[in-house]
Amino acid sequence: MDVLERLLYDLYSCLDEDSLLEAKIIIQNIELIVLGDSNATSTPLDNEYVMNLLFQSETPPNILKFLNSGVRHKDKVITQGKIEAYKFIAKYIIYLGLQVESLVLVIFNNCYDMFRHEESKEVKQNCLLPIKKILSLGLVRNVTNIQSCMNRSSNSALVYIEKSLTPTNINLTSLYHFEAK
Repeated sequence: MDVLERLLYDLYSCLDEDSLLEAKIIIQNIELIVLGDSNATSTPLDNEYVMNLLFQSETPPNILKFLNSGVRHKDKVITQGKIEAYKFIAKYIIYLGLQVESLVLVIFNNCYDMFRHEESKEVKQNCLLPIKKILSLGLVRNVTNIQSCMNRSSNSALVYIEKSLTPTNINLTSLYHFEAK
């Protein structure tokens, strides 16, 4: 088992009530390995392998599974870990750019769903960071799927994202032909 796999197992185990591990520190270690601390790993990482581990793997549990399972946790340590995870995902999207395009809808849908169910305001704000990066970098290729995702509930996420992207001159309402319910 490699270090990244072990960290993902540890991250998910943070959700156990009796865990002594801190999710925020584990995410920071994942970030060091994935985004390029040359001392953290002796061999270059395969981007496809890493993307699969981070966003699609069942064993070890991926980051999105940690975030989905932790959506109702109110523990401050878990909350800080979730915030750090969303920040990492946003950095990872920037780091890989078009290489992450195959996972854009998976990330977008998961982050949007977690925004709708998350109770912490601070976590809610941070779960939209990956969505903002996806939109601001122009990684959206299938507007119909994004529109259907956003039409499932209120437009509060859309309003927040649009306000955040105003400096980049992206008008999401016209881009998605979104109609508030």
